[in-house]
Amino acid sequence: MPEGAAPDPASRLLAPWALPWPVARTAVVILAGLAVPAIAVLLAFGGPAAFAMNMAYVACLTVAIKDRARFALLLAVPVALAAAVAVGLSGQPFVAACFAALACLLVAPANQLDNGLMAGLPTIVVVYLAQSTPGDPAVAAVGLLAGAVVAVVVLSRIPKTGRRVPIAGNVAYLHAGTMAAAVGVTTLVVIALDVPHGYWIPMTMTMVLRPVGSETRSIAYQRIAGTVIGALIAIALLEILPGTAAVAAAGALLVPVVAYVLLGRYGQFVTFLTPFVVLSAGGDLDVAIERVGMTLLGAAVAAVIAIALVHVEERLGWAGRAEPAPG
Repeated sequence: MPEGAAPDPASRLLAPWALPWPVARTAVVILAGLAVPAIAVLLAFGGPAAFAMNMAYVACLTVAIKDRARFALLLAVPVALAAAVAVGLSGQPFVAACFAALACLLVAPANQLDNGLMAGLPTIVVVYLAQSTPGDPAVAAVGLLAGAVVAVVVLSRIPKTGRRVPIAGNVAYLHAGTMAAAVGVTTLVVIALDVPHGYWIPMTMTMVLRPVGSETRSIAYQRIAGTVIGALIAIALLEILPGTAAVAAAGALLVPVVAYVLLGRYGQFVTFLTPFVVLSAGGDLDVAIERVGMTLLGAAVAAVIAIALVHVEERLGWAGRAEPAPG
């Protein structure tokens, strides 16, 4: 392409999907560092402990990439305690809904320091609240703390990439309050009605509803598009490959998942995360379709709420109240 010439449409379309080799190599190293301890814990202590470690990766990965190790470890403590409480409250619709709402509210003061700082807390709480069989709170708490230590150690040599983006207090609490109400009510309904895989609806909402409103709307649209594409990938793999091979293929999808986290490309991240989670369910096509449907429903509800929040913020003159911290 001549210097100064505009890129052709195909190049513009493919550019966001490009994975530079150094990033892909780093993703493989990170994935190996996270997977080996999780597999060892799975073999030694069983699935619940390994699951808790994976939840810690969800909570700590982005923070550990952006901030210092001790800061990421400090944030893991309230997450681990909240997960233990959530395990104890699982199966109790009203109490569980109240605790889910409280977890959403706790995001607001954290967002005043940095947008997304405690974003993993409501997600993890909702997952544990919706468990169909009683778990062990100690296993959840210890597993989460162990996973946080592993994540911080693995990422200790990765250059810190992010600048803090504090959110104005009024915006932070508006979004946290709205998320608390929406997620609390949804959690109450899915637990009370025992909706199969229903927790995916409030879980998706906790991942999509973030300040500022325009950012939330963008993330919702990216998650819907990524989920649809990812679902097609998952269904294609389930149709082409035998069940065991399809599940094994899920492991390879984690490389682009981690790589796109490093690059900050949310839509691409979701596109590969969706088939990974779906295929990890065990190669069952019916379960895959069920989970995708719940995720899409949660993202669609969150998108509607986001549009309403944008309107409120514009009426109040609060739109765009997020500014990078200096330095």
